[in-house]
Amino acid sequence: MPAPEFIIRIQGPQAAEAAAELSQVIEEEFGQAPARRTETAVPPDPENPHRAIDPLAVDLVKTVLLSLPVALMAYMDLADRIEKRRKAGRVVDAASGRAGVEATVTLPDGTTIAFRDVDPNRLIDAARESAGK
Repeated sequence: MPAPEFIIRIQGPQAAEAAAELSQVIEEEFGQAPARRTETAVPPDPENPHRAIDPLAVDLVKTVLLSLPVALMAYMDLADRIEKRRKAGRVVDAASGRAGVEATVTLPDGTTIAFRDVDPNRLIDAARESAGK
């Protein structure tokens, strides 16, 4: 069974730039860069969803997925939790602070939350629960 992880989904015209910045923050704060995967999709034609669209004629919807093992946030004592809350807060700020980009996090239990609504303590608690701590 794969290790539990947080999946961070970043969508928008500047998704690649936002993901690069967020990856850097995660690596600086937790000492490990997240795994990264890019998806590109052609948006549907709102007037005729069954019609094929020329992907060269439209702006593609770009999505970058970052995955981060929950173990990076799971193990801690009280002093460590205070420091991890600061680190998780920096990740939340970096993920939610860019205009024109929508960032969400999928917790190991399958819950998806917009980063603008994430409390850093919730990330830490989800990590601890997933790790059985």
